[in-house]
Amino acid sequence: MEIFKQEFMLIAMAAGGLAAIACCYLGVYVLLRRVVFVGVSIAQVSSGGVALGILIGLSPVLCSTVLTTIVVLLVAFCLAGRRIPREAVLGVIYVAGAAGAFLFLAGSAQAEAQTMNILFGDILTIEKGHLWLALGVFIPALLIQLLFYKEFLLVSFDPETAAAMGYNSRLWDSLFFVSLGAVISTAIMLVGVLVVFAFLVVPATAALLLANRLKTVLVVSVVLGLLATLFGFYFSYRGNLPPGPTISAATCVLLLLALVKPLIARFVRPGKV
Repeated sequence: MEIFKQEFMLIAMAAGGLAAIACCYLGVYVLLRRVVFVGVSIAQVSSGGVALGILIGLSPVLCSTVLTTIVVLLVAFCLAGRRIPREAVLGVIYVAGAAGAFLFLAGSAQAEAQTMNILFGDILTIEKGHLWLALGVFIPALLIQLLFYKEFLLVSFDPETAAAMGYNSRLWDSLFFVSLGAVISTAIMLVGVLVVFAFLVVPATAALLLANRLKTVLVVSVVLGLLATLFGFYFSYRGNLPPGPTISAATCVLLLLALVKPLIARFVRPGKV
């Protein structure tokens, strides 16, 4: 019995680690491009897709991925040049995703339990098959980001120069958002909406406080996400706490520690501002 328990714990930690790597890496771009609300909306739509899959008896991951892909393409292609602000459209998408998630689950016999799993994740019930699925999504998404690092960097932060050099900004934006949507959909299946959003925002925020160069920020964000996962599981096990909220809280604690760095630097070098 103890062997099975340890195996489930190892699988859960591997799932949390994979989600941390993918989400914390992309989270840096999400913050720097100031599209945090895009991440929130995608996460909510993804949960609605999961709920729809549960209701109609199809694969929740498939439904979530299809629905999320449609939404991210809408965000990337259909909003450019429109009179309606992007934030307004994203707000509508968020509301529709949240309402759909709960309404779809209202028709399910296990509505309450499924809702809790989607929001907070049930990482301790992850199976090996889920890990292989996650690897099948995360590896291509991260490879795209790494192979086309310069292109994403230029299009994201200097679109005018990118346009002058002949880059199709809309196409690269679409590729980024599709990758983001695929990662979020799969990560929610592993760890839930709360942890995914925490991974997208908090480690990247702390990394921006601790490093200046983008490549360093990306590495630090991933490392902080992995540390939060490790500490979250440890304190969850020691305190008999739910892993998802504990991991999310651990990311916030690491952010608080990162905020202390400037204060320490000021005391160490009091003559410099």
